[in-house]
Parts: sequence; C-alpha cells; structure tokens
Amino acid sequence: MLSVILSIGLGAIFIFLKKITAIDHDPREPPLIPSIIPVIGHLIGMLRHGTHYYTQISQRTKLPIYTLRLPGRKVYIVTSPKLATLCDRNAKAVSFRVYVLTFARRILVPSSKAMSALAENLYDDDGGLLPQTVQAMHDAMIGGENLEQTTFALLQSLAPKLSSPKEIGIGGRIKMFEWVKDVVTQASTDAIYGKRDNPFHDPAVSDAFCTIDVIYQGHRTRFRTLRPSSPSHFCSKRLPGREKLFYAFKEYYLKDGHLNASPLVKERFKVNSAHNISITDIAKFELGVCLGLMSNSVPTSFWCLYYLYSQPSLLSELRSEILPFAKVNENKERRISYTIDVAELLTNLPLLPAIVKETLRVLSANASGRALSQDTLLDNRYLLKKDNLLLLPAAEFHHNESVWGADYREFKPHRWLKDGSKLPASSFRIFGGGTNLCPGRNLAMNEIMVMVVMMAMRFDFTPVSVKGEWKRLKTQFHISTSVLEPVEDIKVDVKKRSGSGEDWTFLWKGKKLGYDTQAMTSS
Repeated sequence: MLSVILSIGLGAIFIFLKKITAIDHDPREPPLIPSIIPVIGHLIGMLRHGTHYYTQISQRTKLPIYTLRLPGRKVYIVTSPKLATLCDRNAKAVSFRVYVLTFARRILVPSSKAMSALAENLYDDDGGLLPQTVQAMHDAMIGGENLEQTTFALLQSLAPKLSSPKEIGIGGRIKMFEWVKDVVTQASTDAIYGKRDNPFHDPAVSDAFCTIDVIYQGHRTRFRTLRPSSPSHFCSKRLPGREKLFYAFKEYYLKDGHLNASPLVKERFKVNSAHNISITDIAKFELGVCLGLMSNSVPTSFWCLYYLYSQPSLLSELRSEILPFAKVNENKERRISYTIDVAELLTNLPLLPAIVKETLRVLSANASGRALSQDTLLDNRYLLKKDNLLLLPAAEFHHNESVWGADYREFKPHRWLKDGSKLPASSFRIFGGGTNLCPGRNLAMNEIMVMVVMMAMRFDFTPVSVKGEWKRLKTQFHISTSVLEPVEDIKVDVKKRSGSGEDWTFLWKGKKLGYDTQAMTSS
C-alpha cells in the first residue's frame, strides 16, 4: 500500500512539475525543448556534458534557435550563423554588458558601491564605468603602440623559457600541458602586470588561480541560470584561492605595481580611480582579466603544439615555409646559425595562423552569453523575452557541415588556405562577434604563433611511450571554457632538432627577443 501511495504521489509531483514548466511560454518564442526531468533536467545535462549538451540537442532537433527552461529562467540557444549576426547587431537588447554585470556580481564579488558604479550608465560611452572600461581595454589591446609594447614585453618573457631543453625541463622531459600552462601563465602575466611586480611570480598565487579556474569552469552554469538572489557555491566568500588572488592584487596596487605594468592595467586603473573604485574592488576586478588572459590561451597553445608534432608532414611543411624568412649566419668556425624576425612571419606565412585558427575551430567549446534587457523580436519571427539569457555555442558554428564540409570534425589547417574561400558571417566566433569581439585576440594570436615558431624551429618532441607514438588524447567538456582541455597530460622528451646543429635567434620587428642561444648546448 505504501509503495502505491508513493508511486501516486511521485507521479502527481511529476505531472505538476511538467505543467508548471509549460506555463508562460509564448508561442512566438523559440521552440521549447522538453526535458525528461522537469525543471532541472537541462541543468543536469549542462553540468554533466558541458557545452556539448547543446550540440546533442541541436543534432537531434536541427533548429536554428530553441529554448531551454532552467531553474529561475529560460535560456535561448542560437545555432544559426544568420541569427547570431542579428544578435550581434542588436547589442543593446541582446546585451553582453548586462551579462557582464551578472558575471561581476557572482564571480568577482565586488562591494555594493562598485556594483552600482558598474551598472550606472551602462550604454553611455562618455560616463559609465563599464563602457569606459571596455573602451580602455580596446584602446590598450586592439592595435597601435599599446599593443606593440605589450606584445614585445610578452615575447621578451616568453623567449628565454623556450631557449633550450634545459630551460624547458629537467633532462628535457616535460609533462606537456603542465609545462605549457606554466610558460604561458608566466609570460602573459609578466606582459600585463610587469615583470618586476607580477603577483604570479609567487607559486601560491599561480596555484590559487588554477583552483579558481577549475571552480569557475565547474560552476559557471549557476551564475548563468540562477536568479541574482539565488545562492551559488562560487559566490561563497569562503574560497581561499580567490581570496588569495584578491589579496595579492590588493598588495600589488598598494605598492604601485601598476606603474610598471602594461597600458591595459594603467588605463583600467585610471578609469576605476576616476569612478572612486576602492583598491580592494580594483583588485577583485583583476580576476576577470586573468580568466580572459589565460583560461583559453593555455589550452590553445598546447593543442597547436600537439597537432603540429603529432603530424610530421605538417611540421615539415611549416619548417620549410619558415626557413626562407631566416637570415643565415656563418662564423669563422663555419658554424651555421639563423636569425628570424617573427613579426614578418605573422603577416606573410598563411599556414601559421591557419594552424591556430583550425585548432580553435576544432576544439572550441565556449557558449558566449547575452542577457535580454528588453523584449526583442529576432528576425521578425522569434520573440526573446526580457530577463532571460541567450547563448551562442561556438561548436554549433564551427562544426556546421554546410559551412566546413563533411570533414568538419577533422583537423585540417589547409581548409583556411583555399583560394577564394570566404566564410559566412558568424561562422567563426571563437573571439565573439559584432561589438563584443575579445580585445585581447591580437595579443593571444601573436603569443601562440610565436611560441609555435620558436618550438618548431628549435626542437623535436617525442612522446614517452613504448613505441614513441603520439596517442589520441581525449578532451573534457567544461560549461565555460572556450577551448577544450585534455583529460590527461602527456609526457614528451624535448631535444634540439635531429641533425640540425644550428642555433636560432629570434627578433620582433628588429628587436632581439630573450637572448642569443649560440653559447648553449643541447641536453
């Protein structure tokens, strides 16, 4: 009898939940995708599968846009490049800035005063903290002397770390992802925060950031889906890693470390100070910069090297195309060395950016977020209701068979080199779209491409395995990260290129990077 009562009760609850999830869905809204478990079914799917969950639904439904009901609100998922472009053009109604406020409140946890300042004059480019910060970041990172200064600082920090097998690892053996993470983190933060006072020189700060990044990736669903008043584990102030990072940046600003930093840090500090933002809150805002700076450049750098070294024909082709740009030097002992200005390569060697772009295309997993600031009719057809969220999963655009062909799952950088090929708008969205393009995209591309060149011309990588073969690495899906990470690391032996015996000096627009390697010996 008890089991019958429980069955009836559970059935009634299930029917009730099923009914309330169907309430308040306008027929003009994008089609509502039902879930097996009412209310929380889609949330469970997102937590379990990350952004791949959207791909699963898209492959099943073939819809250009659809609706998922989550606790507290709906989320519209856009899969059509055409609709994505329309979202980009309607930036105030389909708002990235409102979305940033949610991010700041839940992830950066600033004071109420700082949050009020962020929310004020949200679209007033002449008076609001957020629009002025966005403008300052674009001015510092998009191009010109500011980008030039930051790029050179980054490459100056990067070059010595890639100079010899001994510099790379003990005996030239490394855990590849772990090594890339350390190199990219140190070089990137040296460039942004200044080599003298960079908080990331403290291993405890680097470890704290790694802890934050893991928690961020695992809990970002919550800040996307819950109401502002809802609890979130990430919002808890009892997160020692985050507090460690906040404290380190507070100390950094108190001792005027920003005076020796990049234009990005200096300009952000000016804007925040003009709005009377406290040092404590400025320090908290830096977490957002760090997440944007490293969370995706690290895995992208790793995968570029992995694809390159695991495909000998591609590695040989790249080396052959780089070599004509090198100046050959011969000393009295007839020892050969090369000098390469890597800046020349970035604009004259199409295969190099093609390798990076194809890596990003194949492994992109971000779902760029927007918040609806008002009711909006998209494409004169789909009603998007105020206070809901909208996501643009990159994989839906980057794995679109009609754009990329039947081999869209495969890593083929030469697809970017086809004559006359032009991608439809919004088909490649790894850096966002419209007015919301990532301001750090040029710096990130420069860093990754130069790292690839330096490694390819100096070293051979051999995986540590029974047969010395590269194994196919599995990836892990996160709810937030833009580029998938490997499930497990891979050990490799790093040696100077077999039989080459040459030494390599790298320049950036005529300026020497790091130091000369002619006095070095291989290990």
